[in-house]
Amino acid sequence: MCRALDRASATRVERAAERIASWPDAVREAPWRWLRRALAGEDLPQLRLARLARLRGRAIDDAALRRLVASAHVCGLLALEVDGNRIGDAGAIAIARSPHLGALVVLALEDNRIGDRGARALAEARALGALATLNLANNRIGDAGAVAIAGGRGLPVLRNLYLEDNRITDAGARRIARLRVLARYRQLMLDGNAVTEDGYAALRRSRFRTPGLKTGWFRTA
Repeated sequence: MCRALDRASATRVERAAERIASWPDAVREAPWRWLRRALAGEDLPQLRLARLARLRGRAIDDAALRRLVASAHVCGLLALEVDGNRIGDAGAIAIARSPHLGALVVLALEDNRIGDRGARALAEARALGALATLNLANNRIGDAGAVAIAGGRGLPVLRNLYLEDNRITDAGARRIARLRVLARYRQLMLDGNAVTEDGYAALRRSRFRTPGLKTGWFRTA
């Protein structure tokens, strides 16, 4: 069906949307050939049919990602996975400023080049109000960015935040421990940072943490 829609008009796409409305979201993954065209800036209404976009390890840079998320046709995406690319602060800012990602529940940006500036932009995102899981592991985020993203006003329902292998220290962990929003987290993963037992102890003592909060794969807080 996807191949039959490769050059479909907007009208045909709308008809297809009606036909697949009952399909499980898990099978509605955008083919790479569609995503490649959208990354190049092509207006592609077919993307309205997709609920999942996987872009792992495609050497995607900030400019290409900006073109993708600027498209109104990504409005149905529930999950966007851009792990292992060349995404820096500018790419994170493009996601944060896009008005078309309001349905997004999962955003994976692991193994990129995002620093504090990009993390702060995501924390103040315009239209990521449905985001529940955010993976920023193996980037360049320090204490300021970690505190901003953990307490982000633009991410009101975030429950799972992965910050492993960044540049976070005990100072950042102590500041996170003082955030009231810590109460809504199920997972706030900090493995692979410069967080010592002192930082984890601050999280354990936080009056805002829930009993089941997980802060590392091999330790709990």
